[in-house]
This record gives sequence, structure tokens and C-alpha cells, in this order.
Amino acid sequence: MPLLTALNSLQQNKHIKHCYKKIITKPLSVFVLVVCCCISATSYGSAEKLFSASPPAPVIARGENGNATVLSHQSANLLDASDTPQEENKQKARHSWLFIYPKKSSYQRLLSIINNAHHSIKLATYSFTSAAIAQALINKAKQGIKVNIMIERRPYKEETVNNKMVKLLSHHKNISIKYKHFYHGYLHEKLLIIDHNTTAILTLNFTNSGLFYQRNFMYLTNSINTAKQIERLFNADWNNKAFHPKKNTTLVISPNNSDRKIRQLLAQTKTKTEVYADGLTDNAFITSLENIAQRANVQIILTKPNNMRIVKELCQHNIHLHFFSLKRYRQHAKAILINSDSAAPSAYIGSINFTYPSLHKNRELGTITQSKEVTQKLASAFNKDWDKNSVNACT
Repeated sequence: MPLLTALNSLQQNKHIKHCYKKIITKPLSVFVLVVCCCISATSYGSAEKLFSASPPAPVIARGENGNATVLSHQSANLLDASDTPQEENKQKARHSWLFIYPKKSSYQRLLSIINNAHHSIKLATYSFTSAAIAQALINKAKQGIKVNIMIERRPYKEETVNNKMVKLLSHHKNISIKYKHFYHGYLHEKLLIIDHNTTAILTLNFTNSGLFYQRNFMYLTNSINTAKQIERLFNADWNNKAFHPKKNTTLVISPNNSDRKIRQLLAQTKTKTEVYADGLTDNAFITSLENIAQRANVQIILTKPNNMRIVKELCQHNIHLHFFSLKRYRQHAKAILINSDSAAPSAYIGSINFTYPSLHKNRELGTITQSKEVTQKLASAFNKDWDKNSVNACT
């Protein structure tokens, strides 16, 4: 195994970070490198098979002066593993797609979106530590493409997590970065706008954890109208101007309309509501679910909370609740699926946690879609996670 490839593999394995650091600082420790590579190869195990975990991101090495350098970059296949050139041509006419993380083809698709930019890239995120995404942006900037990045200034309990990446990227011509701390909350949206015509709304941050160790989704659309609306939002925040979404928009935007639009979506439930939740504390949202449970099936896959009182309350109201349980992986997605067993399902996908701050204080972004392909893929992922990757929280 070449040295850089080995280092890339080691960076992603959280169980051997101490070994990886020794290799970076003592590159002649070949024996340690070989041992660590063997551990890395065997410790991914069944979890990698379940999730089709992606190849590791490039390594950022730090010298004695603390400066970051991207050591390597693995090129991304522009097609999904199952795609053919004919299928790719068909995809160009499609309106929207859903990509599931962690998964190799989803990781590659995110890189290919950036690599295929011809004019401009606009990115907003809560946290940013991925060397692979950084290198892709740097490569495009070197080609003369303008890159604008908005990033949260002080992420909760990780106030300096973005500083090193901001320092690395800000040295490059054509890359502009603005720190934001939004309203009384956070800039928590995760989005990409490419060439004013392609947009990605994500539940993941641009971090190695988000890419490789969490359940997440990316909603991708080639709708020009959607791109224009999201770019108008991005530009308003970039220039510190007020933003007012269109009344008939499918976009779900905090703090503007998210509480109202999500509750309107839930009210459409006829047969079942399925929810991926990372945070679930908003009283109005919980009341809506409890009311739905009186007439329809409600299932929630939840990151295990610190406060079990809410879990007990939900279980008492006939809500079926599971904790995401796959070892070494976390449930980070935020999504709602309505009436997936009907001819007209609907879904919400986005950055919004179902908490009061996320709905009313942060800058957040999501979308509501009736796309058959998106809702079917979301339903398939939910069913698999419900049956195989989670445990009953109500017993």
C-alpha cells in the first residue's frame, strides 16, 4: 500500500488516531504503519458492508508551525457505481435525486458536483473539516472559478473547529469566506449552489464525521427556479440583508417559515408519518406527532437523547420510537416522510432539527418534495434502518 493511501485510510479510522498521529510525526516508523494498516483493514467490518462506507478523504498534515497542507486527493468517479453513460444522460432530464450517507457513490457524487462547476460555487455550512471538499474547492479556485463560503463563527461547544479550514482556504485567490453567527442562533444550513442552476440541500456538515460516520442525506436538484430562490437567500445573508421567502415556495427556511410549513406537512398525514430526528424537543412539533398518532402510524428513528422524559412521553402516546444503534455510526439526518404507502407521498429533507432554536432562531434550510424517486428512496432507507440498524426505545 503506498504511503499516502495508507495515511488516508488511517485518518478515517477513529480507533487508531493515536497511531496515525505517530506516523505523521515519525514517517520512518514503517513497522507502526504496517500494523496500523492491518488494524484499519479489519476494524471496518460489518458496518462498512451495511453502509458501503466511502473511501477516506485526503490527509491534512500539520507541521511544527501549525500550517495545514493537503497531502493527497482521491479523484471521484463522476457516475454512481451502478450508472452507465446511458443512465447518466437520462439523469440530466431529471428534476431531483436523493443520496444516502455514508455511501461511496454519494461521497463521489458530492465531489463530482463541485468538480463539474464551470462558473461559480456557493457553499454554506455549520462546520467544515473535510480535506477532500477543501481540495476540490481549491482546485476550482485555481481554475478561476469564484467560490463563496459562509460558515458558522462559533459552533456549539466547538467554537474553534472551523478556524483551521478557514485559514487554509482564505489563502487562495477566488475563495471568499464570511463567518456568520445568525440572529439569536446559528448558521446551521448546509447547502451548495453550482453555476446558478444546480443546488444541493444536505443534512450533513462538510466534515469527515458527516461523510463517513453518520446517517445523512443530500437532496440534489437541477431546478432553475429552486436554484434562484436558494441563491437569493444566500446572497441576502452574504450581504446582511433581510430575506423574505415566496409564499408558495417548497423551501423550508428558518426562522422564516419552517415551523408553519413543517406542521402543515404533518397535517397531511393520512396513513403514516416516518421521521428521522437528531434533535426532538419542540413542544409544538411533539404535540403534532401525538395528535397524528391518534389516527395514523407514527415511527421515529432518533439519536438517543440525554433527556429520556420526552422518549417516555412519546411512547405513552402510541408513537413507535427506535434509537439508531449501529456501532460507531450516528443518526444525524433530519427528514419526514408522509404517507409513504400511498400513491402521493411527500417528504421533508433539510438541516432543521425539531427543536425550538432550530425552528425559530437559526438560519436553516430544507425542502418539501413529492418526487416519487426521492420519496421511494427515503422510504427504503427508513425501512432498512428501522428493521436492521435501530432498536426499540419503548420497551
